[in-house]
Amino acid sequence: MRLIFNTLLLLIVTKLSIAQANVEIGPPSKWINEIDPPNESDVSKYDVKSGSYFKLIDYQVDIDDAEFYSHYVYNVLTSGGISNVSQLQISYDSSYQEVIFHRYRVHRKGQILDRTSEIAFEYIKNEQQLQSNIYMGQVTALSVLPDIRRDDWVEVSYTIRGSNPVFEDNRYYLIPIEDINPIDQISIRIRYDKKDTINYTLSSKEITTLKEEIDNKQILSVNLKNLEAVKIEETTPPWIIPFRYLEISNTESWNEVNKWALDLFKSKEDNQITEVFDEIFYPDFDKEDKINAIIDFVQDEIRYMGIETGIGSIVPFSPNQVINQRFGDCKDKSLLMCSMMNKIGIEAYPALVNNSLLGHYSKRLKSGYLFNHVIVRFTYEGKHYWVDPTFSYQGGDYSQLKTFDYEKALVVKEGTTGLSQMELSDTISQTKLLENFDLTSYNVPGKLDIQTSMKGSKADETRAILEYYSLKELADYYKSYYNRIYPTLIEEARLKVKDDVENNILETIERYQIPQAWKDDQEGFTGKWVFNYQPVSLYSYLFNLSCEKKRFPVYYHYPAKFYQETFIEFPQGIKVDSNEKSYDNNAFSFKKTIRSVTPNKVQLTYSYVSKTKEISPKDFSDVCLQIDEITESLPMVFYFSKITNLENLPIEYIKIKLKDIALTETNAFFRIDSVACIKFEPNEIIGFNISNNDKISAYILENGIEEDFENYLNRYQTKSETATPLVLTINNLQITQKTKQSKYLAILEYDYSVTFKKNNTIYGFRWKDSIENEGTDKIILHENNIRQSLSEFIEKLHPEKFIKVNK
Repeated sequence: MRLIFNTLLLLIVTKLSIAQANVEIGPPSKWINEIDPPNESDVSKYDVKSGSYFKLIDYQVDIDDAEFYSHYVYNVLTSGGISNVSQLQISYDSSYQEVIFHRYRVHRKGQILDRTSEIAFEYIKNEQQLQSNIYMGQVTALSVLPDIRRDDWVEVSYTIRGSNPVFEDNRYYLIPIEDINPIDQISIRIRYDKKDTINYTLSSKEITTLKEEIDNKQILSVNLKNLEAVKIEETTPPWIIPFRYLEISNTESWNEVNKWALDLFKSKEDNQITEVFDEIFYPDFDKEDKINAIIDFVQDEIRYMGIETGIGSIVPFSPNQVINQRFGDCKDKSLLMCSMMNKIGIEAYPALVNNSLLGHYSKRLKSGYLFNHVIVRFTYEGKHYWVDPTFSYQGGDYSQLKTFDYEKALVVKEGTTGLSQMELSDTISQTKLLENFDLTSYNVPGKLDIQTSMKGSKADETRAILEYYSLKELADYYKSYYNRIYPTLIEEARLKVKDDVENNILETIERYQIPQAWKDDQEGFTGKWVFNYQPVSLYSYLFNLSCEKKRFPVYYHYPAKFYQETFIEFPQGIKVDSNEKSYDNNAFSFKKTIRSVTPNKVQLTYSYVSKTKEISPKDFSDVCLQIDEITESLPMVFYFSKITNLENLPIEYIKIKLKDIALTETNAFFRIDSVACIKFEPNEIIGFNISNNDKISAYILENGIEEDFENYLNRYQTKSETATPLVLTINNLQITQKTKQSKYLAILEYDYSVTFKKNNTIYGFRWKDSIENEGTDKIILHENNIRQSLSEFIEKLHPEKFIKVNK
């Protein structure tokens, strides 16, 4: 429930010497093929974002020497584009890479101004993940380019030389061929020894390559012009690359990757493990107890900290070093856990995974570069178990631990030739929330008690957060959710936490006061006490989306299971029709119910279960519309009239009374003594449920259509003992509505008739009509339409309009 905390990005700005920064200014390598930008272009300022775009992107790569040459020409189209182009940033790892800066030129009104000698760099250490205990060693060379003007072409080129030595001669590149702006020309040139085996793939069949040989080198090239901007969809899953690209790898098979990884994780010094066993094992421990103790030690006692620079980004520390320093990253902790498991006779191996790519490797070239995380697979009594050593304070024993389903993993062991399917199914993790609202007084602050029970991975997440944040911080975070609906909310008691670690169930208890829970000045509800309710926690799972057509699948949160039960107790009786609404599609199932518990208490229940990690473009439109329909129906308004005296009714309450129209040969007036209802059951049309378009609620319409109309008319009409008694028959009452931007168009079609009996003859009058009204509150609109329909009908009554009815 509501477990998202933002982390800060940390930039360390330092003054590094040129030698420390590994940056120099010099010419490109002789093998580079110089390219000029195209002169002609159909791109205008209205076609681009941020006021500038690429006239030329030129990438040239020498695979054997690990040189990556970048050559860009930017076209500045607007004043806003000047800021976008004026900062040159080159990022690299100074532990194994160097930068050779070649050229900085400005093309202005037919002249080329060479300003290479004026270039000056500041060096920024990009430790943006230091807040997450990861030291990357990344450096950005930053230069602010002066005197850039609108309509300039800004040209820069540089080479980054070097590759991480831990990968030895393995090379991997993924080069984009599109941008969020148009590109006049993109050129890619790959150079490698013709004796080498290089695998490459292009993500689009529309792109062709050219192969040629120059000086015993094989040249692979791509050259494209007039590329349109690519539209990036923020909902695209991370395993889908939303632009065309060229992928290159000199790795042939997963067997190759496994052999490389085996060397990384080969046996290292681990003699201090036995000392740890003396610390964490008790004499009566069986093997399962020892497994649990090892997992707890590595997860909870070894602090997560990553030194991800150079060789340290891939090669794990030895178990001895990790034990001594008491910190490590995923690979360090995984190797330590495997070594400890092996020493007690448990077969355990590191497993390479990708937390973005998940199991979607089929369209990608094989390479060790594809993996960005390490977990552990161990086998006990013939069954495989997966553990993430970077998780902390997980509840339950080894058989219940929840690990994220990365779908496929490369298990680093002798004989591995392919990826292993993880086949994890989390049927346990869920969140249950119980809300109790005490709103039994209009003038005394309301009370809200919330009990949240989290199980499985949900309990793990909250437990880990409580190890980092204080209870007060968590309480403030929870309170902020309800403050959005109830700004005056006051914490009545300290947040309580009950943690059943053994069964991995964590509960929180919140208690609040809600001053002014009942509003008596809400627009559109004059003369009423109003309480607004929303299931705020449900918005973490269901929230409005833009239902536009998608090119790519939509990323969806999975697995997720949420159940909520809410009780609201009111100051006086309120009648609601029991109602249930369900949705079941390819992405999720959702059910909402409402019912009366007592005359003064209402129960609302919500259940939500997600089904998939991605929604296909074909299904998305329907799913999105259902989500919007659900979220639109979640806010509810409960209200009671403040009116207790009929004489004090405001004008908006229409006092429906029969006109003083005399019947022929009498001075009697009309009065309606009873209401008849045909064609439908009473509760088919009117009930208390604001979420369904075919139902309405009303202070005056509570107990069914026939009784409500009769009570309403009896209350508001002028009575006279000498009036002629009429029977009002409701032949049809059809309510519909349309959404018009942020307003509703409420439509009422009605068919009323009245009859009276005189001298054993029945006389009657019938009238059909419709009413349309526009506004923002559909309930009030429907109520007013009904009042208006009765008023209009009665206005039309006249003795001459009654005709004999054959019965």
